[in-house]
Amino acid sequence: MQLDRVEVLDFRGIDRLAIDLDPLTTIIGEPDGGKSSLLRAIGRVLDAHEPGKQPRYEVADFHRPGDDEASRATSLSVTLGLRADADDPLLPDHERLRDLVLKGRAGLRITAHRTTDAEPTTETEWVDHAGEPIKGVDGFNML
Repeated sequence: MQLDRVEVLDFRGIDRLAIDLDPLTTIIGEPDGGKSSLLRAIGRVLDAHEPGKQPRYEVADFHRPGDDEASRATSLSVTLGLRADADDPLLPDHERLRDLVLKGRAGLRITAHRTTDAEPTTETEWVDHAGEPIKGVDGFNML
């Protein structure tokens, strides 16, 4: 399975980012340009790849545009667009999801929400290329 697109919203130093990835992609940029935030966003999703395990986020993961803590975002999301060949052993069994992954038109979206008095909560869903949830598919359990 190949990662072919990443969309990040309100994660650490990233306000909003959407990039398409080639089989070989190099990340180059100025200091404090968001390179590490991008890699952490991808890593948080991929590190949690165990049945039933959700990525864990902390308050520092939610984007803060200024120095004021009150401006910190209350939600964040990371979507990984995936593509696979027909012989890929990680290809999901769910028929619609399988078809979309083969066409490079499916993604795994992780959304986290925080309140001031609780640990952040996390939701996982498969989405189509337009960002709409794919019905009948249960998060990480499909991989």
